[in-house]
Amino acid sequence: MIIHLFFLFNLLYHRRNQQWSDRRRVRSGENNIVFYAFYAVAIVILVLHFTGWLKRDNLEWLMLVLAVAVFPAVIFLK
Repeated sequence: MIIHLFFLFNLLYHRRNQQWSDRRRVRSGENNIVFYAFYAVAIVILVLHFTGWLKRDNLEWLMLVLAVAVFPAVIFLK
């Protein structure tokens, strides 16, 4: 539960944080595509986690990888 809150907080906080707005303008459109692809994969992993599919197939480690990957993805891609 803490990982879920941590993950969602990071995505929402950095998405709305105006401090990064200057860096966003400099970035190219290719980084936006990668960021939105990461965002789509994150949503799919969260849905699979909440439906229990990850636990059944012993892939719960994907949630941990996703939680660790949020900081670099938000800081460097967006």
